[in-house]
Amino acid sequence: MDNLNYIKRILLAIFVFISPVFFLSTSAEYYSTNKFYLLVFFTLTLMLLNSIEIIFKKKINFMGNKIDLPLVLFLVALALSIIFSSTNKVQALVSTNLGLIPVFFIFVFYLFLSKSDEKTKLLIDAVLFYSSVMVSTVTIFLFFQPFSLITLPAAWRFLGLPLFTPLGATTDLVVFLSFATIYRIIRKKFSTADVVMLAINVSALGLSIFNLFKPNAVAIPPFRLSWYAALEILKTPQTALFGIGIDNFSIVFTRVKDAIYNQSLLWQINGFSVSRSIILHVLTEAGFIGLTSFLFVLYSAFRTTFNDDNKFSKLVMLLWVVIILFFPISFFTLFLFFLTLALLVKNHGQREINLNEGFPYYMPAALIIFVAIGVSGYLLTRSYTSEYFFKKSLDGLVANNVKDVYDNMRLSRIYNPYNERVILNFSQTNLIIANNLSQKENLTEDDRQTIARAIQAAISEAKELIKLNPNKAQHWENLANIYRTMIPLAEGSDAWTVSAYQRAIILDPQNPSYRLALGSVYYLLQRYPEAISFFEQAAALKPDWANAYYNLSWTYYQNNEFEKATLAMQNVVNLVDRNTNPEDWQKANEDLEQFKKQLPIEEDPQTDASTDELKLPESIAPTIEPKIELPKEASPEAN
Repeated sequence: MDNLNYIKRILLAIFVFISPVFFLSTSAEYYSTNKFYLLVFFTLTLMLLNSIEIIFKKKINFMGNKIDLPLVLFLVALALSIIFSSTNKVQALVSTNLGLIPVFFIFVFYLFLSKSDEKTKLLIDAVLFYSSVMVSTVTIFLFFQPFSLITLPAAWRFLGLPLFTPLGATTDLVVFLSFATIYRIIRKKFSTADVVMLAINVSALGLSIFNLFKPNAVAIPPFRLSWYAALEILKTPQTALFGIGIDNFSIVFTRVKDAIYNQSLLWQINGFSVSRSIILHVLTEAGFIGLTSFLFVLYSAFRTTFNDDNKFSKLVMLLWVVIILFFPISFFTLFLFFLTLALLVKNHGQREINLNEGFPYYMPAALIIFVAIGVSGYLLTRSYTSEYFFKKSLDGLVANNVKDVYDNMRLSRIYNPYNERVILNFSQTNLIIANNLSQKENLTEDDRQTIARAIQAAISEAKELIKLNPNKAQHWENLANIYRTMIPLAEGSDAWTVSAYQRAIILDPQNPSYRLALGSVYYLLQRYPEAISFFEQAAALKPDWANAYYNLSWTYYQNNEFEKATLAMQNVVNLVDRNTNPEDWQKANEDLEQFKKQLPIEEDPQTDASTDELKLPESIAPTIEPKIELPKEASPEAN
């Protein structure tokens, strides 16, 4: 049994050491996804060793502490949020931000570490610090962008990104280096080597904080909107208690966006998946029940540390208060928080239960663990296999191999039919196939049937996405974009396009892009009064958006409202920066002169400001005659 304990100690140490630097390019998201499945592998291995230990020892040892129960209640709160509020419950279970399964595996790892002896915790202290030094060394090395002048293979080009870190996010890097540095300082006396390594950590931390405050370096939601999102859940008793649902933060964020957000550099990000603050994220997604249980965890941790003679452990918990208040949630940050609790907690009241009295209870106990390992291992392997094939499909897209894209996307879809990101991309893949085939000059009947099947598949996948989570505006936008592409190809697509965009606007009322898109549809249909209405709304929501005024101006012109067209184009000229966008400025000026010719009095144009590319709506696909007739069930309202 001593050998088993030794193996478990080594497994705990190995995972803590490699988890900060571990990432793989075998999934679309390199970092949190792979760290989570690495944790699953190590945790299931530890559970397997535990079941073997039960068989041989025929008894179970229990050690309690003041944090175990609050953590269990927190897990229960997450489960209640998923049951009562999350629409796509399967995706909510595996979400790496606050999903029940990742948090559960973090909790199991916490149990193994917190019940370990002092020798194991000292080993974890050491490997955690050495891992942070390794991360710091990589951070300092990459800060000077050594790969910027080197042509790396496509699979390794991410190393040349200015803010690359093996932790995935700069905020996670700052959290990890802050914690590892402070924790090491308070845990032991220093040798010369320790001082050197701490200097490396502090240097890397300083560079990370510098990167964090670079303009546009990190895309995270403003505190103001994160606070509004938390308040938004108070509008109904159910969301107040259980939150908007795990993995649903983006839904409530789209409701609280405002005109100020549209003037910021983040305005093109329709929705964030996490709040700016961990505490606000827990409140928003898990409601007051989740918040109360999480605060209970913090309170219990503070009681444990403040009753401790080691005054420096209090400093660690105060650091975590700052992190919880001001940093966004992530899988690694949550793991690091549980790891801190496991290292600081003091166990008491060891209890031993004999499982071999009268009946060999140790056998069914071990069997239950074996079954749990097998079932969870099988399901999570399928989930990761889906991620693997999804990444392969993206590689096929880069290689412009439509067959690889389709085949791998289909396999990814089969292995996990609840992954919204995969379904979204699969619907768009079918659309690409239909569009590519429609480019042929002479379509055969087989071609027309293939296009019809691809269109139907694209729409069916988009509808399935909406069925999984009908409250996400992005899903309705995807359906609308599919229908819009089909307008030249399929009869009735125009009405369904309008219907889907209207649903997206209802769910994301402050989004100017949706109104511009819907106005563009009306423009292509030559329904100019409706187009004017939505272009005006887009310009009102984002008054500095030159492209909204450009579309509005041309729509006025087509509707023979020449004075309004001229005024709107004058706004375009005023907004376009002549120095940074000379072609757009020239185009807007030429159009303005053309419009002025329709007026009795000419006016001189003004200049300045900034814009994106000026574009009028254009048909995405060539027209097919006769148009393909879609079945009635392709309607967005049909379910």
